[in-house]
Amino acid sequence: MPTKTERTADSQVIVVIHGLGGHRWIMIPLCRRLREIGFEVINWGYRSLWKDVPQHAASFRNLLDELEARTDISNYHIVAHSMGSIVTRVALQSGKLAGLQRIVMLCPPN
Repeated sequence: MPTKTERTADSQVIVVIHGLGGHRWIMIPLCRRLREIGFEVINWGYRSLWKDVPQHAASFRNLLDELEARTDISNYHIVAHSMGSIVTRVALQSGKLAGLQRIVMLCPPN
């Protein structure tokens, strides 16, 4: 299996994550626009009111680890809204991700 540095694909993926009390459908307009300009988009949803942040972060990290293993993409980015920013931060605490390039946080609850 090729390593991350051996990747030659120009494909980039954007992972979109919603905020507290939200749902994946809230992010559909943004996802549509990103697809129109050529990105592969993963609209990741989670039941924000049913589990705590560390549990969501563990699930989100699993997705990011899957992206790390993909050899058909050159890199990936995250667009996080509100609590999705917190979930992202916690998910990233468990180690570096070589393929992650940019994170855009929309209204993070700092």
